[in-house]
Amino acid sequence: MKELKVFLVDDEEMTLELLKFGLSSLNKFDIQTFTSGEDCISNLDEGPDIIVLDYFLNADDPEKMNGMDVIKKIKAINPDIEVVVLSGQKEDADLVFDFVKKGAAHYIVKDREGFKNLRETVMDIVESKGLAR
Repeated sequence: MKELKVFLVDDEEMTLELLKFGLSSLNKFDIQTFTSGEDCISNLDEGPDIIVLDYFLNADDPEKMNGMDVIKKIKAINPDIEVVVLSGQKEDADLVFDFVKKGAAHYIVKDREGFKNLRETVMDIVESKGLAR
């Protein structure tokens, strides 16, 4: 039985470690982490089932892709990949709407409850899409 493949994409190493720890405790996933959208895109041929994506991937380098750029490329390459946006941008309803319009399955605010919500959201996606293998 093949494990579900989850990509975590965030420019903060500590956040990636926290996310990986939180999801790996579910014991159902092959988790890979990426600190840039470019790295995520270049590894899409590995067939992720779910991608958890931050918005501000280019905070340190404006030349890099942000989360909106990344989701556009992901969906152009494979529209069946489930994308969950996990971002600190909580007051910007237009941004949330844009992500959903571009194909995000969910938008979760990166806060104390967000990590718990992410676990629940990922499990909901697994169940609703029949991704459990």
